[in-house]
Amino acid sequence: MKKIIYFILIISLLFCVSCKSKHNKTLPPKEIYLTFDDGPCNNTLKILEVLEKYDIKATFFVVGTMVEKHPDILKKTYELGHSVGLHSYSHIYKKIYSTNQELQQDVLSCYNAVKKVIPDFSGAIYRFPGGSFNLTNNTKQAVLDLGFTYYDWNASTMDSEGKFTPYELYKNAVNTSLNKNKIILLAHDTKPNVTLALEDIIKHFLNGGYTFKKL
Repeated sequence: MKKIIYFILIISLLFCVSCKSKHNKTLPPKEIYLTFDDGPCNNTLKILEVLEKYDIKATFFVVGTMVEKHPDILKKTYELGHSVGLHSYSHIYKKIYSTNQELQQDVLSCYNAVKKVIPDFSGAIYRFPGGSFNLTNNTKQAVLDLGFTYYDWNASTMDSEGKFTPYELYKNAVNTSLNKNKIILLAHDTKPNVTLALEDIIKHFLNGGYTFKKL
C-alpha cells in the first residue's frame, strides 16, 4: 500500500514540475518600432523633442526632396541616434513605379541626397511608397538588388487615411497593434496631429511592457 502511495506522490510531483515548466516558458519579447515617413520637416523637430523626453530612438524614412529642403533637420535626426531610411526621392507613385529602372534611380537619388547631408551615412533600409503589399516580386527585387532591405508595417496611426484628431490617432495605433508582440508602427512626421498623439502612444506601450527599438 505504501509503495502505491509513494508511486502516486512521485507521479503527482512530476506532473506539477511539468506544468510549472510549461507555464514558465519564455514569452516572445514585446517590441515596438516607431517609424515616421515623408520627412524631414519642421514638425520632425517636435517629434524629436518627444522622443528625447522618453529616451526613445525611432526610424525616419525620408524623402529626397524634403531632405534638400531641410538638411539641418535630417542631420539633427541622425546625430541624435535615430535610424534614417529611404522612402523615395520624389514620392510620385506614377513616376517611381513606371519601370524598375525608374524605381532604382529614385532610390539612388534619395540615397545621394542623404549622403550629401550625412557623408558617413551607410544606411540600407527602405520603405516603398504605399508599402510593398501590392507590388510584384519583380518590383521588390529591384530594390533588393541595390542592396537594400525594405520594411512595411503591421500597425498604423492611419494618419494619412483621413482627418483624425490626436486621440483618434492614438486609438488607431492601439487598436491596430492588438495581440502583437512585435510592432512596426506607421506614422508620418508631416502630420501635426501625430506629434500631439505621440506621448499617449508612447505611454500606452511603455505601460504594456514594450521595448522601443529602431530598425
